Amino acid sequence: MNVIETRELTKVFPGRTAVANLHLEVQAGEIYGFLGPNGAGKTTTIRMLTGILPPTSGQVRVAEHDLRTDLDGVRASIGLLPESVGYYGWMTPVEYLRFFANLYGVRPAETRDRIADLMKQVGLTGRQQSRIATFSRGMRARLGIARALVHRPRVVILDEPTLGLDPLGQRDILELIQHVNREEGTTVFLSSHALNQVGHLCTRVGILNEGHLVAQGTAADLSRRLELPSGLHLTVSDAGLAQQILGRPSGGTAVTVLNPARLVVTPKHGEPRADALVRTLVEAGVDVREVVSGMPSLEDVFFALVRGKRRAA
Repeated sequence: MNVIETRELTKVFPGRTAVANLHLEVQAGEIYGFLGPNGAGKTTTIRMLTGILPPTSGQVRVAEHDLRTDLDGVRASIGLLPESVGYYGWMTPVEYLRFFANLYGVRPAETRDRIADLMKQVGLTGRQQSRIATFSRGMRARLGIARALVHRPRVVILDEPTLGLDPLGQRDILELIQHVNREEGTTVFLSSHALNQVGHLCTRVGILNEGHLVAQGTAADLSRRLELPSGLHLTVSDAGLAQQILGRPSGGTAVTVLNPARLVVTPKHGEPRADALVRTLVEAGVDVREVVSGMPSLEDVFFALVRGKRRAA
């Protein structure tokens, strides 16, 4: 069952169309990655899904509530962590969560236990009486997720939840997202530029470009649809130059450039010798940063769809 559905969703601003004829389908219980370059229309879409921004045309349904006829039902079904979150530094986290619980109409009899449970989930149990002004960026990110969950929404929308965090902070947030999805059954709609994180977490992805949904599905399905090759994936200083150097090696090897720094070497017979390929490139002045054997990554799919850089030797 779909917990988010849009049909022909469109937003037109004076002089430009930010989102055009968007068809989204997010299934209940999944972690859905929403991707796109800057200016693609992701934030505009999120604002329409949450009722902050009215669509120019089209339909939105969230948890079986129609945005046009039941805006309150849509808003009650969604927990939102926007990219820019306002925190009241003079409050304690308990006061902060209680404030939002009241806004969402959580019954006072349930609020205390719910806040205690959320504080435990996000790892802030020992900081109940601390002022938010003393919190690190990572602690505030965890508190923001707790805020989004305080009214037990069916869907939580997270916009760049790991932005600005160090690697340990990013790991903590990703583990928290998985926990929320697994233990509470909450559907997660994750908008992020961190393709490696999305590829690791998400069941399916939707890729937006210039206001249009250019693809939707699993990374594996999209790579097959795009006919992206498997083989040795090389991250290099100059993929175009590497393609020229490896373009006609002995044995009939195909070389496909996926983006300016990444290419795939696929043999027609047998396996490519990684040591020989690296030696050839390094001797020709190409810096080889990584060699991985396997299927195309989400990053490869993203660049193929958004930048159109895919070409075969």
